[in-house]
Amino acid sequence: MSLPQKNWLEWSVFALGLVLLFGTLSYLTYAGITLGDTAPQLRVELGDPSALDDLYLVPITVTNSGGAAAANVELLVELNADGTVERTNLQIDLIARGQSHEGAVFFSQDPNLASAQLRARVVAYVLP
Repeated sequence: MSLPQKNWLEWSVFALGLVLLFGTLSYLTYAGITLGDTAPQLRVELGDPSALDDLYLVPITVTNSGGAAAANVELLVELNADGTVERTNLQIDLIARGQSHEGAVFFSQDPNLASAQLRARVVAYVLP
């Protein structure tokens, strides 16, 4: 009993499958070696405040440039205006490595005043 010969389409699909398989394995190996298991490195950026009815909205962008994901990221944002400190929290469920997430917080005082100072920092996160 003789086996049927493969045609050009079958060989093409086989070759494409091999290229995709080795390409994926090569990328995963490279990413595993170069990124390693470094801790999350979270950077917080505050956007320009804007008025919204009787509140003030401050947009926030958090970027993870580390080698691991961070879960349950908790941010503390403080507004110091004329000696009065107002604090608010923002929680983000998960920030994968190399990704950014956007959110916003609200304040009752105007952060656009000349004497106002906005500060944001990461308070806590969990390694998933």
